[in-house]
Amino acid sequence: MSETHSDDERAASYNEQFQISDREFQVILGVLPASLPPEKVQCLRCVLEDWCLFDLPEHRSRTQSVVSRERLKRLKNLRHSSEIMIAALDDASGNGEQDFVEWAILKSRGRIRRAAEKHMVASEISTLRENLIEIEVAAGSAYEILKPHKGRPPNDFGYLVFLDLAALFEWLTGKKSTRRVDRDTQEETGPFHDFAKIVWPMITNTGSDGFATALRRWAESSKKFKDTSAVLANFRLRNRF
Repeated sequence: MSETHSDDERAASYNEQFQISDREFQVILGVLPASLPPEKVQCLRCVLEDWCLFDLPEHRSRTQSVVSRERLKRLKNLRHSSEIMIAALDDASGNGEQDFVEWAILKSRGRIRRAAEKHMVASEISTLRENLIEIEVAAGSAYEILKPHKGRPPNDFGYLVFLDLAALFEWLTGKKSTRRVDRDTQEETGPFHDFAKIVWPMITNTGSDGFATALRRWAESSKKFKDTSAVLANFRLRNRF
């Protein structure tokens, strides 16, 4: 399979729509404490809608099963090229070459060589530098997210979903999200398990497939690596909550 074709498949996956229906929301409420304040129930509906609209598609885009070496190389090159360009602009500014560049730009535009025109071009170059810094940081961040991390959990959609579910459960109930195993039956149990098991198929569309593995990976890896979810912080930032 060509890389172009696989990129098209990823693009389709990035646009995957997530939704929790009104009926499903009522099912979720059924496994939560009946004593939840009405305002928290209303807020939960908004949080879940926001989660489906923003966080879950982002998780999916970050956790594709295959990230080609070529793609990682391009991200690394983009970050490096931005660093070089920023350094070159700084050198030109510090050594006086930027003046020649500004006048050359004005000449190419057929503009009158007035101080105001020159200041405008200088401002454009400054904006370009700021944009390059953003590109450098973004490319570096994407590279760090997508590259393999030895010893850390793989880029896994289910793992990120469980981090979010744990944060939501603790916010709603005030209780710690924990994995519990019945000593007699060796089956998963507990209030967080019940909450997560209800939401899981609504998000993954796979029924219970993968649930037990994702729960176990979350319990082991989140504790080991101190991973947490930003789902509530993201909601507050996006909604000024």
